[in-house]
This record gives sequence, C-alpha cells and structure tokens, in this order.
Amino acid sequence: MTKFKIILALISFISINSFANTTFNSDGSSSISVGGTTFNSDGSSANTVGNSTFNSDGSSSNTIYNSTGNTTFNSDGSSSNTIGDTTIGSGDSSYSTFGRPLGE
Repeated sequence: MTKFKIILALISFISINSFANTTFNSDGSSSISVGGTTFNSDGSSANTVGNSTFNSDGSSSNTIYNSTGNTTFNSDGSSSNTIGDTTIGSGDSSYSTFGRPLGE
C-alpha cells in the first residue's frame, strides 16, 4: 500500500509540474511561455515580436534599423533619429559641423 501511495504521489507530481510549458515553483507561483509571450502567476506578461517589446502595462518600444539611421520609437510615441552628425528628436533637430552647432 505504501508503494502504491508513493507511485501515485510521483505521478501526480510529474503531471502537475510538466503541464504544457508551465513551471510551478516551490512557493506556488507559476509562469508559462507561449511563443514569445511569458505569462507570470500575477497575470502580467511581456512579449517580444521582432524588435518590438510589449510590456504587461501595454507600453511598447521599438527600434528599426534602416539605411538612413537608427530610429527609436518610445512607448509615449516620441522618437529620435541620428543620421551622421544630425540628431532629430521628437520635434526638434540640431546639426554640428566641426564642433559648431547650426545657427552659430
């Protein structure tokens, strides 16, 4: 009878701890990964698709590398781009030639 209880407990442990992609920790918390999405035991999640990272609060950030420079789009909608010595912010720009800013 004792051997049967041990086998039954072992089967239960294996079936619970290897369910899909779910990892159960010793404190009872769990996390599951589906594709690039990780769901935590508190319901939060983070997902990476391409260069975009979507956070559990809905915010996102994305970096697009292209032939004209490296454009970074932030979660608040602002963006910045650097092309050569020209820095274009979310609405302004500045240019420097031989250490002298444009306009001087």
